[in-house]
Amino acid sequence: VDTSHDEAVYLRASSSGNSSLDTYNTIVGGMTGPSSGDAHFRNSNGTHSVENGLYLGYSDGMGAGHYQLIGSGTLAASDGGMTVYIGYRGVGDFELDGGTANLGSANLYLGRYATASGAFSLDSGSISASSSQYIGYQGSGTVTQSGGTNHFNATMRIGYSAGGSGSYTLTGGGLAA
Repeated sequence: VDTSHDEAVYLRASSSGNSSLDTYNTIVGGMTGPSSGDAHFRNSNGTHSVENGLYLGYSDGMGAGHYQLIGSGTLAASDGGMTVYIGYRGVGDFELDGGTANLGSANLYLGRYATASGAFSLDSGSISASSSQYIGYQGSGTVTQSGGTNHFNATMRIGYSAGGSGSYTLTGGGLAA
């Protein structure tokens, strides 16, 4: 599935049951070359399994990547864990409103490289991982949580390395480590 050129992918349950998509890597927005541009991935009531990596905003200046996990949609790590980049080298945002994200042993990065900017919004639903969360690794990262649950079994690092900046605003829901 190419979601890199001003395109949208929608994953939702059909009348006969749930829809599912299994990928090794999923890149949403920010591809280089003729496929550059903003892209959107919306998962409502389907299952999206990723083996290796989810990249939102892959390249600097090549378009943003937007991921929505809503309703009873599920994002799951296959084979133990994947790495999630919200803003890899470009701009990425992830909205979680009613779905479930189970990242397994994956790390979560917002603003992975210096050119990156990542935003994560948690309104309802849950996200869980057995590894670390980096909010502003080398770039900028912002988490806004008004509901739902953010549960991870390792360390949360905000503004991790030189040049990295991050913020976490918690106005509702639960945060557990």
